[in-house]
Amino acid sequence: MGTLFPKDFLWGTETSSFQSEGGLTLGDRGPSIWDFSESHLPKGDFLKNGPDSLNHIDEDIALLKELGVKAFRMSLSWTRILPDGAGKISTFGIDLYKTIFHKLLNAGIEPWVTIFHWDYPLALEKEGGWSNPDSPKWFANYCEVVGRAFSGLISHYILMNEPQCFVELGYFTGEKAPFKKLSRLEVLNIGHNALKGAALGAKALRAVSSIPLSLGMAETYSSPYPEDENDPHDIEAAELATEAFTNRLFCLPWWGDASYLGVYPDNWVKGFDVGFKGNALECLGDYDFFGLNLYNGFPVKSSQNGFALVDKAGIERNSLGWGITPKAISFAASYCASRYGKPVYITENGVTLFDKVEDGKVKDSRRSKFLDDYLLELSKAIKKGADVRGYFYWSFLDNLEWEQGYAPRFGLIYTDYQNGAKRIKKDSFAHYSSIISSSGETLLDDSAKIH
Repeated sequence: MGTLFPKDFLWGTETSSFQSEGGLTLGDRGPSIWDFSESHLPKGDFLKNGPDSLNHIDEDIALLKELGVKAFRMSLSWTRILPDGAGKISTFGIDLYKTIFHKLLNAGIEPWVTIFHWDYPLALEKEGGWSNPDSPKWFANYCEVVGRAFSGLISHYILMNEPQCFVELGYFTGEKAPFKKLSRLEVLNIGHNALKGAALGAKALRAVSSIPLSLGMAETYSSPYPEDENDPHDIEAAELATEAFTNRLFCLPWWGDASYLGVYPDNWVKGFDVGFKGNALECLGDYDFFGLNLYNGFPVKSSQNGFALVDKAGIERNSLGWGITPKAISFAASYCASRYGKPVYITENGVTLFDKVEDGKVKDSRRSKFLDDYLLELSKAIKKGADVRGYFYWSFLDNLEWEQGYAPRFGLIYTDYQNGAKRIKKDSFAHYSSIISSSGETLLDDSAKIH
């Protein structure tokens, strides 16, 4: 059997601060824009009744070690570091994260730290948030504080998680905090400020670190993919579909091109037709890798108009209604590696199912099959030459899925919210562990058994 993944391929899993930490009033942490989102959550879901990770640190790290991952992606809470978003620095918050980092490193697990995963400081939001012209400087200052605090300890940073989501869904559609519905021009300017802030933040991190850093962004989109992966015309159609203007910012080119190429796609600027004047060179970051959060996509085929959508009626869906489309990850990984010229890490990929505990176990064979299907497709991209260096499964444990509350369960570990956030390993935990321990070599055998 040939090698599906390189020997040094990085296997990981992840959580984010607000979704899992708990401890909203611990120490001198300041409020974020998500702290007061209870009215936007499903009835009966409360922010304080989550995985409570800060009170399960040692247990969770032992589980991570048992799983066998070499990297754990986690995010910092901005207001644990700077309670007001700027100004006073919290020694308590910094020491808390240092403790976690040291425990992870002592367990042989590399922390991959996301600096901003949507929990924006409420104090800064009251000053206009990302719409304020000073917001890029606020973020760069935060990055400088982080860089100094953890200099020599952390070598891998992701500046921002999914700017597509927190900008478009937070300020245009109003689905996520701060639940605003602003004009298209205002939202484009907010997005520009965020990307500019990330670029400034990358410079600030490098300026204060005592060790070389590896930096990147985590971008997301629903990827078009060729109906026939061996047909060059369908492949070209998928590329055209990726770059086509859609009047929606939940996309790749607007964010990826600005951050990694220093340009805004001209057809998108013209398509919006709202007088946007942002200079994308301000958003060009000094990044070492491209982080790709990829859950699904949609098939396209070649047509006289360049591309045509393929009927998606038969596509299987997860418990949130998202499509399960393994072929999307192969195309997207190859496309991003080629377009942006950086090594790609799959910084999020996972599935939510209707998990339940039966006789003390969670039998989630469908999640194991999901892992097999997506990872086998990812290995195809690597075989074809895409520089893909790692994979992080979302998520390590069930947690708060933002405005969806606690019902969606993406975790490898079941969180029993009614019993002190008790951890119960799902069957997929052992399955992913076997994939990791074999460097992916069990995929074909295990996949055959599950199917």
